[in-house]
Amino acid sequence: MLIFLEKPCKLYTNKVATLWYRAPEILLEIPTYSEKTDMWSIGCIFAELLNKGRPILPGKSELHQFEIICDLIGLKKEKNSHSFFSQFLGYPTKKNWEAFHKNMRLEYQIYENKTSNNIEKLLPNVSLKCLDLLKKTLCWDPENRISVHEAMNHPYFYDHPRPALPDEIKILHKLDEYSKKNVDCIKNKKIKI
Repeated sequence: MLIFLEKPCKLYTNKVATLWYRAPEILLEIPTYSEKTDMWSIGCIFAELLNKGRPILPGKSELHQFEIICDLIGLKKEKNSHSFFSQFLGYPTKKNWEAFHKNMRLEYQIYENKTSNNIEKLLPNVSLKCLDLLKKTLCWDPENRISVHEAMNHPYFYDHPRPALPDEIKILHKLDEYSKKNVDCIKNKKIKI
């Protein structure tokens, strides 16, 4: 994750995150990114937590990752634009079509008409505010992706039930007691190696 907030984009490698959490701009080998690239990863982790610990984008390769992203969120069509690629990256155009990552270009052609967002189907039991937050973290164009500050102020975090303080979570007290008993038990036993 980036260690700075709201700084200008810098040049980076495209191998910055585990494949399952890589933002589309990294998969497309764009050498610059910002905090909003990390918001994609945060959205993936958040959705994974809501999905009972199962990853939402478990790609086996960069191409497969691109494919399952398209399946999940579609390729958003922008007004006066072919898609996210021409809107954000300037891809694909006649001039730079050959430079566009060859395999991604093939995937783009297959998925360019896939425009529906399927997050609701993946996570049917989450609130509308939760879906809104997920959609704002998992969108193609980083310029349209929610910022850290916007995410922290999203209505989802102010919806009922509100988050509990650690002292209000009973299971934490039981786990703490269990942990103390285990430590005492280990101290009292002599273990032969």
